[in-house]
Amino acid sequence: MLDKPKHGWTHVRFKNYITLRASYLTDVPKEFLDMFLYYYKYGIYSKAFCDAEGFEFEVAIKDNKTLELAVTPSNKEYKFYIENDMRCPDKMLYELKYSEGIKSIAEELIDDIQNNIDDWNQWAGEVPIDLEHTDYMKLIKELQLYMR
Repeated sequence: MLDKPKHGWTHVRFKNYITLRASYLTDVPKEFLDMFLYYYKYGIYSKAFCDAEGFEFEVAIKDNKTLELAVTPSNKEYKFYIENDMRCPDKMLYELKYSEGIKSIAEELIDDIQNNIDDWNQWAGEVPIDLEHTDYMKLIKELQLYMR
C-alpha cells in the first residue's frame, strides 16, 4: 500500500486501481494506521487524509470490502495524472472494492511500514534507540491486537 519514502514523498497504492503520490506534509503512515485502528477498535468509519502538494485525497472505509477515495485539486489549474489520464475536475470519487476484504489492505500497510521502519521513522523525525517502541510500532501492535 505504501512505497518506501524517499525525499519526503511516497506512493499510496490501491491494488490495481490507482496509485497516488503523498507528501511529507501529512504523516501518511499514521493517517492510515489510525483509520484502520478506529475501524477495528471502535467500529468507526474514519478517514485518512494525504496532501500531495497540488491536490489532496481522503480515503474512508465504507464497509469491510470497500474503500472510498476522494481526490481534490488544491487549485483549478493544477493537473495531475491518474491511470494515464490527465484530468482536473473539482473532485473525483472512487469506490474501490476488495474481494479479499479490507483486512488484507491493513495487513499490507503494516508490512510496508515494518519493511521500511527506519525510513518511516526518519519521515516522522524519530531517531529511536529501540525500533519496537516507535510510535508507528505502537500503533501497529494495537491495530494487530484488534484485527484478530
